[in-house]
Amino acid sequence: MPKLTKRAVEALPVEAKDYFVWDSQIAGFGVRVMPSGAKTYQAQYRKGGRTRRVSIGRHGKITVDEWRNSNSFHHSDLLNISKCAERAEIWIGRQTNAR
Repeated sequence: MPKLTKRAVEALPVEAKDYFVWDSQIAGFGVRVMPSGAKTYQAQYRKGGRTRRVSIGRHGKITVDEWRNSNSFHHSDLLNISKCAERAEIWIGRQTNAR
C-alpha cells in the first residue's frame, strides 16, 4: 500500500479487471482502476458488519494531493455521504417492495 500521489495514480496500469489501490496514510481511502482506464477515488468503511464504498470523484477533476490538502473535504463529509447513500438504499428498497 503506497502513499497515493498524483504521479503514483497516473502510473497505475490498466488491467483486464478493475482493481483497488489503497492509501498507506489515510485508512479507507483509495483509487479504483477500471478496464476502460478511468480512475476513481473511493472511500471504504464498515457499517453494520458490512463493507461499503463511496465514490468520491474521478482522477483528473481532482487530484489526490488536492483532496488530501483540502480543508473543505473531511472524513466527516464521507460519513454524511454514506448516510445519504443508506437513506437512498432504504428508500429504493421501500419503493421496490411496494410494487
